[in-house]
Amino acid sequence: MKQYFEGWVRQKVPMMDLAPPTFGGITGLTANQNGSLTVTFAAGTDLTLPIRYQIYIKAATAVGLFDVANRLVEVPLGPRNIFETPDGAILQKGVVYHVGVRAVDGIGQEESNTASLSATSEGVLDENALTMAAAMAAAILSLEASLSDLEAKTARLDADAAAIEDADVPAAASAMTTATANLIAAKLDLQAVSADLVAAIDAIDASALQAVATTLNALAITLGNTETQLEGGVELLGTINTELSTTLNDHLVPSLTTLHTELDTFNVKLGEFDAALDRLNQSIPEEPDLAVLQGNIRSVSGKSLVWEKVDITITPVSLPQVSGSSVISYQRSVWYPNYLGNFEIPVVKGSTILVEIPLCSLRFKYEVPLNQDTIDFVAVIQAFINT
Repeated sequence: MKQYFEGWVRQKVPMMDLAPPTFGGITGLTANQNGSLTVTFAAGTDLTLPIRYQIYIKAATAVGLFDVANRLVEVPLGPRNIFETPDGAILQKGVVYHVGVRAVDGIGQEESNTASLSATSEGVLDENALTMAAAMAAAILSLEASLSDLEAKTARLDADAAAIEDADVPAAASAMTTATANLIAAKLDLQAVSADLVAAIDAIDASALQAVATTLNALAITLGNTETQLEGGVELLGTINTELSTTLNDHLVPSLTTLHTELDTFNVKLGEFDAALDRLNQSIPEEPDLAVLQGNIRSVSGKSLVWEKVDITITPVSLPQVSGSSVISYQRSVWYPNYLGNFEIPVVKGSTILVEIPLCSLRFKYEVPLNQDTIDFVAVIQAFINT
């Protein structure tokens, strides 16, 4: 069954993104006490998400800053701390670094802003400096312990001197002997502490400390990368959530609303079609009640008329005006038997017809019965002849 609809048909066509992101570039660059540089920038916009941001860094000059060789890292939105250059070298103390940021959309299109800022690094500690710092810390702890012990011995000497001032000569001599012994012991203790300090410094395993420092740096980088990945994952989840919400609110809900509207319109049209079909069915007239006159022309004429053209003319004289729900209109008709002489002629029940067969010299009126479907035309003619 063919269906036709009137009105516009809407079809959604995917939009092709041919433009890179809109992005203003770097907005802030701060030098930190630990030698790193903090980069800040605002969010860009684009049709194809997610948007990523590529950070470029170059020492001494901004000329050629945005060459591929100066690209350090690609990150999601957010402030970033820089500790090294693209070749893996740590930031050096007193060196001016130039930094820029460019945005890249979800299909890899990079915009081309030329904004850059510069800052002087305080210098990131390398592994040797970390080793030296660890050794100095151990030495300071040992010296603090020695000073504490020396203060205790000084307090004992002060007590001995006070005793000497208050005692008699024998007691003073004894106290002096005791004080001398204490001073010698204190000297020996200081020498032992000094030896222990030298031994502690000599015992420092530089390679072990360097390995520890390397491990700590690697751990810091791993933690930084993990933090970046987590932030990127959070940003990506936010982007997906936003896209899903946008798709639901901007496309799916309107599409469902449009679909419901179109379905309502279709149902209305379908109802109109059904009503029109009912009217059409009501307007199709029913066939009138018919009977069939049948017979053979040989039986009618009593002779062989096979090779002659025989015409039977039926002319309505009177008809019922209505048969069922149909208004009857019937015109004069001419019928011809087949090659064997047989014929069947439909006529309206209850009508009066004029039958004419010139070749047989027959012409008479006949009232078609209402209660017969098949009428023997030979019997009708015989009845006419007998009357």
